[in-house]
Amino acid sequence: MSHRYTVVWSPELEANYAARWNSASPYDRIRLTEAANRIDHDLRFAPGRRGRGSPEQPDRHVWRVHGIEPPVVVVFDVSAEDRIVRVLEILMNPERFE
Repeated sequence: MSHRYTVVWSPELEANYAARWNSASPYDRIRLTEAANRIDHDLRFAPGRRGRGSPEQPDRHVWRVHGIEPPVVVVFDVSAEDRIVRVLEILMNPERFE
């Protein structure tokens, strides 16, 4: 049985994302909403399997979200004991992760 995680965004990221959404065109608002929904949905179950971790910070992951264009990369921490995923950063159009 898979256990559900609670997905939370850092307050700074949430504020920046909301500001970006408020200033976006209607088309970009749709893309931003789809990306946020996909991130929340996909990290809810087995977040440790998403992306790649770092030997220095094994709970921190970098994940390229598939199926969203242009590409989106998410940086997040997983606290297995608390069953919480903390989304720390979202990179839109991250060419360096191609």
